[in-house]
Amino acid sequence: MNLKIFTAISVTGLAILLIATFILNTQLCRIQEIDMGPLVSDMYNENAAIMLWAMNNMDTGKPGKMQIPESWADIMSIDNETLCIHSSTTQDNNGRFMYELPGLLDQGQMIIDAIKTGKPSHRDTGKYMVAILPGPGNTSLVGLKDKAWEKKIVSTRESGIKTDTSQLQLYIFTFLGAGVCVVILLALVISTWVTRTMSKVLGSFEALSLGDLDTMPPKAKGKEMSSFLDSFLRIKTSLSIGLKKLGER
Repeated sequence: MNLKIFTAISVTGLAILLIATFILNTQLCRIQEIDMGPLVSDMYNENAAIMLWAMNNMDTGKPGKMQIPESWADIMSIDNETLCIHSSTTQDNNGRFMYELPGLLDQGQMIIDAIKTGKPSHRDTGKYMVAILPGPGNTSLVGLKDKAWEKKIVSTRESGIKTDTSQLQLYIFTFLGAGVCVVILLALVISTWVTRTMSKVLGSFEALSLGDLDTMPPKAKGKEMSSFLDSFLRIKTSLSIGLKKLGER
């Protein structure tokens, strides 16, 4: 085995494997680091717009009869003065005060200020988007849009992406290990074959130099080996002719 050939093939093959693995792993890491926050915000805004449209086209006095999507928290009709809930899509909230609801405990003044404008408006409380529409008489229609629904969907998808990319990374490093073994084995086979071929070529020259005119180099494919064989035959022929002339003297 020729150590230089083995080293050259091994280093070249391993370098290609490592560079390819680094590029793939870098791209997978970038996928894992994608910020899904803007998607949550876009989904939330779109669902909030749909809720506002629905509130504009429903019976403002009796929201309790309405079936709302899972992504909506509640739609209710409240008294503008007391914030008492007259009718709600969540039956347990009927008769309660709006500021008693979880997530709205400290938002009473904000809701009153929005009601006083007498115009459709919405407020963000952090947990909810609160949409307020003027209702019949001294009432207002209030819709609550919980942000947790969009966050849950995106979080689930984000977790799935991280799991999938982690599995791909495992496959990549597994193939890297297999590739290292293949490269080393291939380098060993090639260097051994080249060394063996060159040894046979040198052996044929050695035999020819010792007067063995029957020796022949190993047959091999390729333009270079064909040219070498022609040169060897010319040397052999010249040597045969020279020995014959010496024998005739």
